[in-house]
Amino acid sequence: MNFTIDLLPKVERVKKTKVPVIPVVGFFVTIAATIVLIYSYIEMTKSVEALEASIATQTSARDHLQQQFQQQMTGVTEYNFVTKYQMLEKALNTTYEETIILKNRFYDLLPEEAVIENFSIDNAGDLTMIVTFQSKGQAAIYLHSLLQADFVEAAEVQTIDTSQEEELFYTSLYQLKLKTIAGEGQ
Repeated sequence: MNFTIDLLPKVERVKKTKVPVIPVVGFFVTIAATIVLIYSYIEMTKSVEALEASIATQTSARDHLQQQFQQQMTGVTEYNFVTKYQMLEKALNTTYEETIILKNRFYDLLPEEAVIENFSIDNAGDLTMIVTFQSKGQAAIYLHSLLQADFVEAAEVQTIDTSQEEELFYTSLYQLKLKTIAGEGQ
């Protein structure tokens, strides 16, 4: 019989299983990157939606202001009536003689103590005027002055009436055709 005695301590050999480090770390990095990308995508989506809402609000506000501006500037309104009036006055003053200046010219031609009772002019340049004089001679002198004036095309006396009161005076009705368009007399 053979006996073998092993005096060496018994060592169990345990085979260590090595966990592959690189694939495990790679797996966790991939999961972390996926989580970060999903979070970024959600935040970016919220940011884009907020930006679209802001753009829509600003666009509607701009369109509303533009519509108000167009309403204010279309036609004659409380905002632009002064400008429209000034443009109209400028256009008329460059086309027609100013009636105030014409009226002052008629007053300058009047003899002493004569009074213009009525003065009406239309756009075509027709003038009707009623003037009171002290004598018929003054009425004739005034007619002659009107015919000599450079702003009068034609003039005639329609009627001469006498007053029925204590003081004698003559009322004359004049019909005149004026040069009303600017530059007509040049």
